[in-house]
Amino acid sequence: MALQKKKNILRDVNTIWISLNVLVQRLCSMYQSIVGVMYEHYFSVDKYQDILFRLTNIETLLTLIGNIHMLDKPNFLMKMSQSFKMYIVEYTM
Repeated sequence: MALQKKKNILRDVNTIWISLNVLVQRLCSMYQSIVGVMYEHYFSVDKYQDILFRLTNIETLLTLIGNIHMLDKPNFLMKMSQSFKMYIVEYTM
């Protein structure tokens, strides 16, 4: 039997869920501006070339846009599970 070291909580903080849904929606709404900035700094920063390639890849765009609606369900589930008043019946719905 292995002995486990007891972990102490350093301080009490609120845990938040960072949703990918908001990130993808914001990226889609600001897509033209982001690509424009990447083109402006294309030669000055090496990382921008890679980011621009990924942003203009049609498969990446279709995947992001196609997943927007699928990201709503996990976001709702995480918010619901972090609720203080949670009942098992709500998970089944």
